[in-house]
Amino acid sequence: MTASNSPPPHDFAVLIGRFQPFHNGHLSLLKLALDAAPHVVVVIGSAFQALSPKHPFSWQERAEMIRHAVPEAERARLRFVPVRDYFDEMRWVDAVRREVAQVLAGDDAGPGPPGSYSAQRTGTRSVLPAQAQRFQPRPATRRWPHSTVLLPRGSIARPAGAARTAA
Repeated sequence: MTASNSPPPHDFAVLIGRFQPFHNGHLSLLKLALDAAPHVVVVIGSAFQALSPKHPFSWQERAEMIRHAVPEAERARLRFVPVRDYFDEMRWVDAVRREVAQVLAGDDAGPGPPGSYSAQRTGTRSVLPAQAQRFQPRPATRRWPHSTVLLPRGSIARPAGAARTAA
């Protein structure tokens, strides 16, 4: 979202969170992701929970909040991936990998509609390249409650150890 003459070092950034609700802290992370890469895949967690005080917004409503938080010119750079809750960490990681890979595979064919929702495709599986097989998302910590993964230019995924250098 800032003007720069040099190309961004990454093809895609991946921002993972529940966004219940989307707030200024989330917006700061989204701006950093938009600065780091030409496209941002926003993974919306707890996507298919029944509405409740803990889950007041559907994933579609959260996606719209996020889209409307950025300038209209930037909205086409966003892709949204809803992911359900799994109480098995590896199953959740596999679901995130699969959905992000589907979005990235769709971007090879063209930009697609702004804010594409890949999870509306059902019964599809993608095979990830060897580099993406090694990908492990950065665990949430107190300081960074949301996972952010930057995908380097010319590749699909990056090992988590090299994903974020900012402190």
